[in-house]
Amino acid sequence: MDPNQMPPPPPPQAGFYRNGQVMPPPAPISPPPPFMIPSPPPPQFVDPALYGMMDYGGFPPPPPHMMPPQMMPPPVEKKDKDDKSPINITGGIGLMNRQFSPASFMFHPFTYSPVMSQSPPTQPPVLATAPAAPAPAVATNNNSKQGTPTPNSRELQGTSPHSSGNKRKTGKAPAGKAPGGNHIYRSPLLEEIRANPKDKEFFLKDIYGHAVEFTKDQYGSRFIQQKLNSSSDEEKATVFNEIKDISYDLMTDVFGNYVIQKYFEYGLKDQKEFLLTKMKGHIYELSLQMYGCRVVQRALESLSLPGQLAIIDELKDYILICAKDQNGNHVIQKSIEMIKPFDKIRFILTSLSDQIYQLSIHPYGCRVIQRLLEFSNLDDQKDILEQLNRYIFYLIQDQYGNYVIQHILEHGNENERNEILKVVTGSVVTFSKHKFASNVIEKCIKFGSTAQKRKILDEVMIGNEDFSMELVSDDSSLALMMKDQYANYVIQKLVEGFDSKSPEKKRLVLKLRQYLKQISNKNNYGGKHLASVEKMIIVAETALDD
Repeated sequence: MDPNQMPPPPPPQAGFYRNGQVMPPPAPISPPPPFMIPSPPPPQFVDPALYGMMDYGGFPPPPPHMMPPQMMPPPVEKKDKDDKSPINITGGIGLMNRQFSPASFMFHPFTYSPVMSQSPPTQPPVLATAPAAPAPAVATNNNSKQGTPTPNSRELQGTSPHSSGNKRKTGKAPAGKAPGGNHIYRSPLLEEIRANPKDKEFFLKDIYGHAVEFTKDQYGSRFIQQKLNSSSDEEKATVFNEIKDISYDLMTDVFGNYVIQKYFEYGLKDQKEFLLTKMKGHIYELSLQMYGCRVVQRALESLSLPGQLAIIDELKDYILICAKDQNGNHVIQKSIEMIKPFDKIRFILTSLSDQIYQLSIHPYGCRVIQRLLEFSNLDDQKDILEQLNRYIFYLIQDQYGNYVIQHILEHGNENERNEILKVVTGSVVTFSKHKFASNVIEKCIKFGSTAQKRKILDEVMIGNEDFSMELVSDDSSLALMMKDQYANYVIQKLVEGFDSKSPEKKRLVLKLRQYLKQISNKNNYGGKHLASVEKMIIVAETALDD
């Protein structure tokens, strides 16, 4: 194609409407001639002296047959045929055409029509105005855990997307409808319950025909949850029959999942079985979904053993994946907790047997390990502990592994605690000043035996064994721990851990008083330790009074 030749314009779309009639497709338009600047209009059209008054951006004015009607100059008449006086044109040709762009006529001639200046409609013209069909109720899935509900019509009323902050007074929108194209339709019944929840007593039977709408609405879902446990079997069945066909979709709905959970909790036996059939084949997908995992957990709590096994059997090949998932780990935990005997789900432990340490330092896997230590058989627990005992030193200091060690200290026996204390002994001060390990030392004091607590106290009191000396060294373990942001809690736990009449507590409180008096006289403790030191004063005085 010649670079100087412009491409032809696209033809109008077929099915173009004009005056309510469908026009036939237009005939093909022949390509325009090569680009040329139009010649000046003939002299008889306008006085050449007026050319200087025109402003066409350096281009000559368009010929009259190419000018739009609204741009045509008004007709002029001479008073006399022989009159040689200049023609007076009101407004001036130049002023009249200053907004006219030469680009509209320099390419190819066309016949101007006001209709052609508008885009063709995409749909036939509507002859009669009909009421819009109600849009289905939509609940916003906010993915936080709980999300922000969609604003109702009263929140949207009076706003305009083009108002630029200037509110425009508008009439009140009809019930259940917000101004604008995007809105949530709510039935008058739902709007009444939302607006006046306490003015009138409603029951499940009152929402007959509206169960789906109520289930997907924040207030409607809450209404069903509140009424379901006290409703009759007939009312429960009425609502259930309306929502059962979409029950799987409701399991992952931000508001609907709570209704499904309530049916697992308060529903009839056949209703629970029906919901289970809807879940079968989709347990893995539901377990990884934010709301679906809650429904699966509720089902595990409510169903009998065959139903529970039907759920966990679908996860046999995905145990490790679920254990490390932020939603799926709750399903695995609930399965370990609810399904008895444990031999029925031993495959869970088998799937994780070579990942015990890795899961213990995982943000979600550490929870699964704790449930296994709590609900598995004794032999299984020993196997888990044997693997963990090799990593106690690292687990104590890990941000997630320390919770596993705390769980062993709280639920284990004395021998299992001794394995941890062997690692702690010799490093009490170091661990006490550690952000995560200090929690383990506190649990050693809280759940340990008297002999185990004495070992920790003896290590804290190193350098302060002589009670006749009133001076406590600033470099001693006791002084360092008192001024530390984490270790001072260990000192407080030691004061609480011994009986008020025990010699261990009296020794500790005496040294605490001596050191607090010492630093108070010197006034040498910094502001960042002031809060912890003041706490220690209160703890010491309370312990002494006891």
